[in-house]
Amino acid sequence: TVEIVPIAPVMVAKLIEQFQGYASQGQEDDDASFAASTCIDAIGTIVAKLDKHRGCLGEVEASCLPLLLTVLSEERYFEYLDVIFNLMSKFTYMSETIGPGMWRCAGLLMVAVDSWATDYLAECCIPLLNLMTRDVAGFYNVNEATGETLARSLFDICEAAINTDNSDAETEGKKSCELLSNFLACSQTLPLEVDY
Repeated sequence: TVEIVPIAPVMVAKLIEQFQGYASQGQEDDDASFAASTCIDAIGTIVAKLDKHRGCLGEVEASCLPLLLTVLSEERYFEYLDVIFNLMSKFTYMSETIGPGMWRCAGLLMVAVDSWATDYLAECCIPLLNLMTRDVAGFYNVNEATGETLARSLFDICEAAINTDNSDAETEGKKSCELLSNFLACSQTLPLEVDY
């Protein structure tokens, strides 16, 4: 792990560049799609090794932010969502603080789950739970992507998942209840005047 720390930011930047090149070739090119997946998986492996090196982790997070924002905002990157949620989970858990960039990612994550990635609610729970437990007040900030608070977006997504008649959505309904329960528990530390 110590050996990778000095070169991690450069490696991640190069992997992001490679990912963008491969991913731009479209999903029709299986080899390019596989190579893009390999690049993004490698980024996840590097980030996992930086848990005790928060300074370097902050640099890597800053390098990854444009990648996270791009994948979360464009449906054509759908196949990479699992890895993006995994990266967000690591950044929201291991970083010293939750920065504005990660809150922007959370907003885009909620927009994606509410529109084109509706089947991914269970997969995005960990970064959302990390955000709640570390800085629940951040959920009362306005989501730039919707103009609503993140709390309102969270409630809307969970309500839709719970009220779905689709029997395949049972997992999303259960995860919605878990998210709401944790959100309310974490929110008990906030002043009563907070509005969502």
